[in-house]
Amino acid sequence: ASAERIRALVLHLLRSQDRQGAFASFHPGPGLVDPESPSEYYPPQALLALLRAKDWVPDIPICQRVELGLSHLLKGKARRLSPDETHFVNQWTVYVVGEMRRRCGVEEHDWFWERELAYLEATRVTAAQDQILAGAQQVDPVTFDPNPTRLEALSFMCNEYRARGDGAQVARCAPLVEEALGLQLSLQNGPDNEWVWSNPRRARGGFPRVMKDETLRMDIVQHNLSALFFGLAFIDGSVPGSAVEGLRDGAELQASLSAWLGRWRSGQRWGAPRVKEQVEKKELVRSVELNARYLREHMSAAGELDYVYNLFVKAPLAERHQVRQAGGLWALARLTAWQGREDNRQALLRGLRHVLGRLEPGPVEGSLLLRPEEGSYVKTGAQALVCLALLDTLSGQVKLEAGLRRELRRALEGLLAGLWWLRRADGHFAEGVHLLSRVPSPERSSYADGEALL
Repeated sequence: ASAERIRALVLHLLRSQDRQGAFASFHPGPGLVDPESPSEYYPPQALLALLRAKDWVPDIPICQRVELGLSHLLKGKARRLSPDETHFVNQWTVYVVGEMRRRCGVEEHDWFWERELAYLEATRVTAAQDQILAGAQQVDPVTFDPNPTRLEALSFMCNEYRARGDGAQVARCAPLVEEALGLQLSLQNGPDNEWVWSNPRRARGGFPRVMKDETLRMDIVQHNLSALFFGLAFIDGSVPGSAVEGLRDGAELQASLSAWLGRWRSGQRWGAPRVKEQVEKKELVRSVELNARYLREHMSAAGELDYVYNLFVKAPLAERHQVRQAGGLWALARLTAWQGREDNRQALLRGLRHVLGRLEPGPVEGSLLLRPEEGSYVKTGAQALVCLALLDTLSGQVKLEAGLRRELRRALEGLLAGLWWLRRADGHFAEGVHLLSRVPSPERSSYADGEALL
């Protein structure tokens, strides 16, 4: 019965392949094939299934049909990629190239593996560059990708190189696999839905897709599990599959991974946790000073604070966020009013003068609106946070010339009047207002409500 079902599935897949080797993505109806949805993802999945079914259908020329499909899939691909070329590492195609060599004796597509490995080498983040991101792929100068399919493809290729006795390729693989595997372990879901960066032993299972993801998807868990199995086989120095076949239950798998993790931790990124029983005041003061310096150093000559700074490329990004940048100015105002340091005061005054240059007449007499750096939509939260910065500046111990004090006071009163105008009949505040139409947004925001009320 199984053989009959496998044959039926094989024939279904072959009907989806045209004479050039391409596969349709789906069948819109009985007997129909959709030719208008090409995919790089589904064809290698189909080819892998055909290869794995080869021994069940000895009368069907599987190797020839897969060769046709694989050649079509790879015909437009460059044999070499420049390190700065963004590229998705397709683990399914990696599988197919390996299975073609194993089951059909075809080696002419091995160049695809070499291309993928070279790309992964060129774009990987090393532990020397970044302890946390080590093992991720630098997709572009500011984006990093810990996608599990990358480790899945990498560890599968590297296991095959080990099985072939290719010591040179295994040596290239080792740092890539170990760093990528360390990153995968640290991305697991843990207690209270938190990542387990500092202690992967606390993991409860489940993986996000990318670092900013707040969800756990079944396919991502599956890909990570596959990657962990292959990675375990590689670090144990065994041939593909043997390490997995020897594990009888989850406890044994956890023990093997924990043993490897102990070796990894001792020489790499995770050390014994440093917990202090008492925090000293001087440490807090020093941290305040360091972060005040960060604000000063990340303010332009014109008085605008950087929104995002990329630690890897060591440069600010071009992104802006009017609310959060206004919040940075408020932090600097509070700090200056509290500490009274001259370097902080000078930075604050530069930021406030930048604000004064962006004020627009408001919709009612005496009111003002804060023009954003980009676009014409004023966010209520940004206006409220600038008001808070002005309040702390004027009511604290910040030294101000009389003329500037009067100018800041007028700005505060005008911005507060504009803020009051944004208050709705139901007590909430509009999320923002367009400068051109002077029509408040129908949307509201709990953030804007809280900021404006404060």
